[in-house]
Amino acid sequence: MTIVNPIILILSAILAVILILTSLIFIFKNEEKPLFKLLWTLFVIFVPIFGSIIYIIKYFVENKRMNHTYAT
Repeated sequence: MTIVNPIILILSAILAVILILTSLIFIFKNEEKPLFKLLWTLFVIFVPIFGSIIYIIKYFVENKRMNHTYAT
């Protein structure tokens, strides 16, 4: 049986909290419709790591798309 190092557990928890807080900040700053804010927030709360990663990817893909439309 492998024992997980406590330092690794602490660092993983800190990274998870940072990821979740970052996605929640992006949600509340960028989603305009209240329903989308609610749905994304619930998704991040109930499926924290996966939901946060999905929203952050969505955020950067949309920003990249918007920057390309302004440039052309």
